[in-house]
Amino acid sequence: MDFSSVLRQSPLLRDLTLNIDGTCIPVHTGTSYLCRLRSFTGSVQNCAAISSYAWALTHLTILFPEHRRHDMQNRLGSDPPIPFTLALFPRNTNRAVTSLEVRAIGWKGLTGRYPSLLCPQALRCLAGAFPNLTHLDVSLSKKLCHYHSVFAALPALQHLSVRVFELMREQDYWRPPAAIFPAEEYETQLNEDLSSLLHLTKVHILLWGKRTETYLSGCESCDRDAAPPPDWLIEYRFGRAEGRFALLEMTATTGSEWVIEDMSETVAALSRVRQTFARTGWI
Repeated sequence: MDFSSVLRQSPLLRDLTLNIDGTCIPVHTGTSYLCRLRSFTGSVQNCAAISSYAWALTHLTILFPEHRRHDMQNRLGSDPPIPFTLALFPRNTNRAVTSLEVRAIGWKGLTGRYPSLLCPQALRCLAGAFPNLTHLDVSLSKKLCHYHSVFAALPALQHLSVRVFELMREQDYWRPPAAIFPAEEYETQLNEDLSSLLHLTKVHILLWGKRTETYLSGCESCDRDAAPPPDWLIEYRFGRAEGRFALLEMTATTGSEWVIEDMSETVAALSRVRQTFARTGWI
């Protein structure tokens, strides 16, 4: 369905969300409708079309069909075929957009459990199309260190939220999440790779540590009566004060239970960090 005729009759729209299936917005160069649109959520093609002429647009949410679990495991070692190209998103597509979110949509339009992953090339294309981003929320196909040059190309960035899907090694199945994904490594990466982003003050990292299916289906020596190892969902929240990033909060989830990681060894350090942020007005 060509949705452009409907949009022409709604020139005062400020927020718009379109289903990723069955709607089409052709690219119209120089059109004047949707001149007041501030927020749009829709498919890749519709986001490309809308962002090319809705000059008041500040928030853009790009939706993808959810990748299923078996597809996700097969794609971890390669770049997923997500159609971000200069043909769709040329450089400086829309310099007014300051907030960009890319997420998966599952069955019946609900937010998907499995993320749509962006390779560095795809995210670099989006960074070039929307160079004035202050808020970025995306899922990555590789480790954070592969994207530092992309993030560095967004000098106005203030708030970064990333999700990373990783298959855990068998020897890590029963280790605590902080040992599998040490916060110190991410803190070091942020301070080394993103120090040039002077406005960046908040970083949220969501890690999904997923055990391989071979544990249940292909492991002949596994104890079938034992409880399976957990899948970990780990959240790290970093803040910045006096020029350096520091861990503010860590939460680990397994199944339906919440587990707060024991951080007794760093309580004093975190207390000092929180006092510093309180003085600077960050918290």
